[in-house]
Amino acid sequence: MVRTGASAMTPLTFGMSPDIAHVDGCCDDRAVDELVRDFHPVEDPRGIVTRRAALLLALSSGERDQMPLTGVAVDLAESWGARERSAGQRVRAGPER
Repeated sequence: MVRTGASAMTPLTFGMSPDIAHVDGCCDDRAVDELVRDFHPVEDPRGIVTRRAALLLALSSGERDQMPLTGVAVDLAESWGARERSAGQRVRAGPER
């Protein structure tokens, strides 16, 4: 898994520090079955772990520890938290013109 969303925020880019009380990560969609088998996750909307799955052929875990900036911004823009969602939308939109 690589960090994304709230786990990959930086004050300089998003104006917020990473949320260290929660884990927000993304794994290759081919690894989901292995994660479920090994960790037996239970769906809980109030849980402390958000696992996302995507086709990450170019992102082996040895190459990076977090999603690219655009991916982090998109994941934050989908957040239920208003501050995180706003930060993600602002970064995703790019610099003001």
